[in-house]
Amino acid sequence: MPRLPIDLPRMQNQPRTRAPVTSSPDLVPLELEAVPAKPRKRLMRQYELIDRVKQYNPNANEELLNRAYVYAMRAHGEQKRASGDPYISHPLEVAAILTELKLDDATIAAALLHDTIEDTDATRAEIDRTFGHEIGLLVEGLTKLKRLELVS
Repeated sequence: MPRLPIDLPRMQNQPRTRAPVTSSPDLVPLELEAVPAKPRKRLMRQYELIDRVKQYNPNANEELLNRAYVYAMRAHGEQKRASGDPYISHPLEVAAILTELKLDDATIAAALLHDTIEDTDATRAEIDRTFGHEIGLLVEGLTKLKRLELVS
């Protein structure tokens, strides 16, 4: 292959030097290093959700919140997010935030259910039958908001 005029000159007759390879107990091959696992956040339990709501609303509809919690858990089943977290972790975190804002039972139930229509076999009609038209509207509205974010 002909040399191009822009090639830099190389020192002739000079041996290429490399750093000596030594083995040391301090050096561990990269592929063998233990990568610390991301700590998993504990999921909020059903009774914890009820306790949170009862702190600011002693007349909370426990039966509604219990049904929504169980329904969401069953609907998402063993689904995992790309991170490996259980799929239900996001709806539970949203519900926890809404309890900090002291929102009503229907809104918290909708938070628990908001991924079910989009990411499970659940339908809007089933949500309406099980939880009522108001919660069905809230769940559908949250699903539409999510689609709007993806479009914008």
